[in-house]
Amino acid sequence: MTEPPGVEPIEDDEILFRRVPASTGWYDPSRMPPLEPEAFRPNRNDLTGISLSRQKYKTVEQAAQGRPGKSYYVAAFRAGDIHAAGMHVVPSPTPDDTSHAEIADLTYDGRKSKQAMECRALLAERLCLWVKGPFSTHLSE
Repeated sequence: MTEPPGVEPIEDDEILFRRVPASTGWYDPSRMPPLEPEAFRPNRNDLTGISLSRQKYKTVEQAAQGRPGKSYYVAAFRAGDIHAAGMHVVPSPTPDDTSHAEIADLTYDGRKSKQAMECRALLAERLCLWVKGPFSTHLSE
């Protein structure tokens, strides 16, 4: 029996996307580095890790879709770079999102730890490959 799509291990050469709300100012191409560590701060729903999307299942434009009427940037990462930095990226597909994955080291409960702060800084300042956008999420008719 074959596994459902999205549960297979994340390979080092996979590209992963993180959606960043445009309204927050966490991404500013005129700043160096252009991405703020706040873009990786777990919120109260991030009990098992912060969310990412797997490029093998979603385009950049699909990964950018969020709340209707809002705009988002998409930051890209190589899974192997995240692994090499000591973080754990795990598949976490949901019934409506095969691409869903998580950085298990960044949870809401651990958000204030020294390790979490270091991970967030690494993601923002050293591991990001590129950022595209902003992309708008259209209001449904």
